[in-house]
Amino acid sequence: MKGALARSLAAAGAGLFAAGSVSQCDKSSDSGPRGPVFDPEALERGAQALREINKSANAKQVIELSKQQEITKQHEARRDEQKNAALAAQYAAVRTASQI
Repeated sequence: MKGALARSLAAAGAGLFAAGSVSQCDKSSDSGPRGPVFDPEALERGAQALREINKSANAKQVIELSKQQEITKQHEARRDEQKNAALAAQYAAVRTASQI
């Protein structure tokens, strides 16, 4: 049951940011501003998944799992940022040395 809830949570989160969750306005219409239009279906799927999770006895574990996944993503982003900064510094040093 816990695996199904985690998959449901993951699917709901992915649906909120899926390419189809925001669509472009019809360009043939000249009235009103143009831009992205919100599609509420992804939000509804996410709300349904959260309701299912809240009904479960494993709700706390699912929420804790998603928190840990977010922390892991943040650590990976920080690590990548530090790696890129080191590469940029190395590139700048090589570029400076080659100009001398």
